[in-house]
Amino acid sequence: MPSAPRPAAPTVLVVTRSSQASEVGRYLDEAGLPAQLAASVPAPARLAPSTTAVVVFPDDLPLAMAAMVKLRRARKALLLLLVTSHPGRYQQLTALAPDTTTLLPAPAFGWHVVDEIRRHHAAIGRSP
Repeated sequence: MPSAPRPAAPTVLVVTRSSQASEVGRYLDEAGLPAQLAASVPAPARLAPSTTAVVVFPDDLPLAMAAMVKLRRARKALLLLLVTSHPGRYQQLTALAPDTTTLLPAPAFGWHVVDEIRRHHAAIGRSP
C-alpha cells in the first residue's frame, strides 16, 4: 500500500531590499529552515502553500503595508514576523491575527528570528 505523500518542507520567505538579504537567508538555511528571498511582499495567491513564515523587514519597504494586510487577512495561520525599528506602525497587522503576527525590534539577532519561527512551527505541529 503506498504511503501518504509527505507534506512539503516548511519554508520561510524573507522579504527585504537590504544588502544583507543573502546572509539572512543563509542563516535560516543553516538553522534548518529553508529560506527563499523576495524584494517585495507577494500577493497571497503567489505564496507557496509550504510557506509557513514570512519574515519582513518593512523599514526597507515603505510601500509594503497594503500587501502585508492582504497577506495577513488571507493567510491568518501563517507567521508574519516583522523586524522593524518602528513597531508602533504595524499594530494594525497584530490586531488582525495576534497569535501569528510578531513584531521584533530592529536590530534583531538571527537567533531571535529562528526562535520565533520554531515556536510557530511547534504551535502548528510542523517541523523542518
